Amino acid sequence: MLLLYDAEVDFDEAEHKYTVGGIEVPSTTTILKDSGFYKNIDFYTAGGSNRGTYVHKLTHQYDDGIMDWGEVGEYLPYIDAYMKAIEELKLRPVERELILVNKTLWHAGTLDFVGGCKHWETEGIIDIKTGQSDKANDLQLILYGGLIKGSDGTGAEFDLPKACLYLQKNGKYKFIECDESKMNREAAFGAIPGYHFRRAM
Repeated sequence: MLLLYDAEVDFDEAEHKYTVGGIEVPSTTTILKDSGFYKNIDFYTAGGSNRGTYVHKLTHQYDDGIMDWGEVGEYLPYIDAYMKAIEELKLRPVERELILVNKTLWHAGTLDFVGGCKHWETEGIIDIKTGQSDKANDLQLILYGGLIKGSDGTGAEFDLPKACLYLQKNGKYKFIECDESKMNREAAFGAIPGYHFRRAM
């Protein structure tokens, strides 16, 4: 399978800002939050955001085989949960922290994990989270799907399977596949022109 995407985007990690040619591109989470889909959830608290960022870093290090176990500290249960998921779900990373842009719809995002899973026939998108499950996460995954496609090499394109992997502080995990219902897809992709319209007013 071939992965099709546009990675010609710059990312300022400190400001969490995406730009193309010096022009800012809104992130998927910015669009969804601005549209009212994310409200007062752990991801947007300082503690939740810092924890999530650090756990993402650790899982990436684990996949790359460069984990500094002395730096794990209080986040060990989350890494235990990740290791269990890797083993039980047969996760096989192909890309990690993949920064992408959709220049047609004009949104960007960072895919935590693109790779294989025992439940899927092709590689898929997995968003790694440390907070609580939220229906808006399905919309985020759907918009991530707008950043990357699969191809069988004949020119035909297809959407990748998607799921959230929730790592928990008790050392367990939840793997929840994306609900790509018609309503969810319309809500997700409808949020993009709505966001740009409000910015232009």
